[in-house]
Amino acid sequence: MQVKVEQLPMLNEGYKFYLERRKMGWIPLEPPCRLVYRHKNTVSMAVMPFLIPEYADKIWGIEVCGVYFSLSYEEVRMYTDRDIADNLQEQTGYLFGREGSEKRQLELPTYSNFALFRRNHEAVEDTFTLLTYQGVNLKEFGCSRYWINQKDAPIPLVTKFDGQRYLPPFKDKIGKVRPVLHASSLYDCFCAIDNKFAMPKPEAFEKCLQMISEK
Repeated sequence: MQVKVEQLPMLNEGYKFYLERRKMGWIPLEPPCRLVYRHKNTVSMAVMPFLIPEYADKIWGIEVCGVYFSLSYEEVRMYTDRDIADNLQEQTGYLFGREGSEKRQLELPTYSNFALFRRNHEAVEDTFTLLTYQGVNLKEFGCSRYWINQKDAPIPLVTKFDGQRYLPPFKDKIGKVRPVLHASSLYDCFCAIDNKFAMPKPEAFEKCLQMISEK
């Protein structure tokens, strides 16, 4: 494992932490994936590298390198770009409420957002498989057509998760709106571990857990 002698105490503590969490039913994720948990009645999210079964109903999405993808999507047939904007606004209101919607908005992903998740597809697929096994309600990426934003494009474009891009769509095109959020140091709390057998920073761990457990 290429562990230096001076690192053994830290490895030992991390492994004990790992075993304690496993006894509680917690499951560590494959880096760089983390899960995005809702904080009740706020626009804040708690981002943690663990699946915590007792709080599985609070999971909103999956995070990779600062991009949060929703676990779900809605199919939208486009007539004008307002159709998609209205759908995003509706989903934002449902997620954050009217006041929260003034602080934080769901967005369409960009092509580079999808590319980021494709580069980490093994960890993403492992995470989806784990969530499915735990009974979490989700819709996998698959090869579906998704609406995306692209710089300088006057209207949304469509792409497939496998990377194929399309020209600006006609009015009868159908795609899926799978919203994203971006990590916010203003609102969100983050807990990270370098690998499965490492200790997270205690302050960040406790703060995230407190946010998730609030009823």
